[in-house]
Amino acid sequence: MFRKSCSNLVLILVVSMVLMVVGRGNAAILKVADFDSGEKPNNLRGDFGAWDKDPTDLTQTCLDSFSSEVRCGDKGYSLKLSYDVDSPNPAYNGFWTKLQNQDLKDYKELVFFVKGDEEKGFTRRFKVELKNPTQVGSFLVTGVTREWQKVIIPFQKFKRITDWSQMTEFVVVFDDLTSNPKEGVIYIDDVYFSDGKVAEEAKVEEAKVEEAKVEEARKVSLPPTVRINFDFGDIHIPAREFPKLNRVVDTLKLNPEYKLRIEGYSDSVGPDELNLLLSRKRAAIILNYLVITGGIDPDRLHAVGYGEAKPITENDTRHGRALNRRVELVIIEK
Repeated sequence: MFRKSCSNLVLILVVSMVLMVVGRGNAAILKVADFDSGEKPNNLRGDFGAWDKDPTDLTQTCLDSFSSEVRCGDKGYSLKLSYDVDSPNPAYNGFWTKLQNQDLKDYKELVFFVKGDEEKGFTRRFKVELKNPTQVGSFLVTGVTREWQKVIIPFQKFKRITDWSQMTEFVVVFDDLTSNPKEGVIYIDDVYFSDGKVAEEAKVEEAKVEEAKVEEARKVSLPPTVRINFDFGDIHIPAREFPKLNRVVDTLKLNPEYKLRIEGYSDSVGPDELNLLLSRKRAAIILNYLVITGGIDPDRLHAVGYGEAKPITENDTRHGRALNRRVELVIIEK
């Protein structure tokens, strides 16, 4: 990363031009501010700073600083914004940075990274603005968390901007209507404009990751028998058993050649006829869950009840009876 301490003016100009258009694969970006130097100006040689609606109103303010401890990446700094719009008066403030009249016609989206300060608190949403000499476009950023996340805003979301040939400013806005809580800290890093190919490449990479996950899930086979245990005298599926059922659903969806035999059982308490009926109802309730909630084709499922037959352990203890009150899901590979 080029540092401003270099004294060669020609080298500064050359490197500054290189920083304006950086190749990420085949994607072009225009870097606005990475804050890595911990001082002004930004990467476009433009000024930046915090701003307040009314600097004389001490009940509302925004302060900007640099953080080397909380940053997106393994070096440099991030921008720390400490905002306060908890005021009896109409309140708004934020951060601005100059874009140096950049022509953005060849770019398609604004990109930056953001996270909230878990200890100080932070708003989950705030506004950003882009400006040219006569137009201002705004967008509401939502879903801020305590983890770094990438924000990508297509230019078409800034609906009031029709001319991208001379952009002057990027602005962050906190206000007393949008910000909740009204006092807190957020961090911003790596602000840049992209021609859109960055997002396209990200989508390709995401698709590859999802494909790898699916392939890995295919390799994870279920045990020969999955047991769903029921409470005494009950046909309702206990909440503790849903993760097992959902894994069965995922396996069936990933392996359309699989079929499933659903076998219901009971303990030995009560009449045989009642236990047989109970086991059939338990098998049926599992089948219904797989079909209605899981979306599995019922033609792939077969349910049957065996009552108190085929216990897996003795029925003379509470623990043994609990184990025998079950539905067994047996994967049949075609």
